[in-house]
Amino acid sequence: MDLIKLENNLKKIENQFISVATGKSDYSNLDLNFDFSSLREEVLKEFYNSKDMEEFVPSLIKEFIDLKKFWFYIKKKYDHYDERRIYIYDNFSKTYQCIEIKKYSKKERIIIPNIGLSTEYIEETIKKAKDRINDEDYSGAITIAKTLSETVLLEIYKKYNDGRKPEGKPDLNKLYNLIKKFLSLDPSSYAEKDFKQILSGLNSITQGIAELRNKFGDAHREKIKPQKHHADLMVNASFTLCQFLSDTYFYQKQKKKEQE
Repeated sequence: MDLIKLENNLKKIENQFISVATGKSDYSNLDLNFDFSSLREEVLKEFYNSKDMEEFVPSLIKEFIDLKKFWFYIKKKYDHYDERRIYIYDNFSKTYQCIEIKKYSKKERIIIPNIGLSTEYIEETIKKAKDRINDEDYSGAITIAKTLSETVLLEIYKKYNDGRKPEGKPDLNKLYNLIKKFLSLDPSSYAEKDFKQILSGLNSITQGIAELRNKFGDAHREKIKPQKHHADLMVNASFTLCQFLSDTYFYQKQKKKEQE
């Protein structure tokens, strides 16, 4: 499987969805629909020929065979362009994460165990978020930042629970509360005032990341269009949180190893 080609084709389809959803392209354009159908067929063939990738096909690609049907669906589902963009980004985000992990795999497709926690993975994902900011796609940058935070927290939880995921679908705050005891990051465990304040600040950062993303992505709340400073704050906060948690995990792991 050519992962780079697959990723490029996915981005083309994603951009076609966004272009139609935001009124930049005519959903009835024959050339556009022909290009969409050709890309869709090629992408689906790649996914369905790989058993370990099949489950990561974006649902929008599976469900819509042409852009006209997609237009009437998205038009009814969301009124605002930003809502539509975020919905499309979210639909593709897990697929991109899967491809990123595959890129770091060995030839025999054994996934590197700590890829979701590695500095390289975190920095590369943050770079993608900053690229979105440079393209003035602030909603997309915010979505990437929150997705990264969720990925890192979930990976840490799985490390301490034999690879099992938590029950239900805990939000970012609940995930952080689940893992902070494993990493000795509970403020109540420390007597030093300064350290307690820093750890309490991590709680606030996690809550802020979740609420900021929801503020710009929840269709049931009053919409506020994100600006560059919002996206910068979200991306930088996510990087600080993820890098610190990753470093702490590997420190605790090494410390335990030395004590054995």
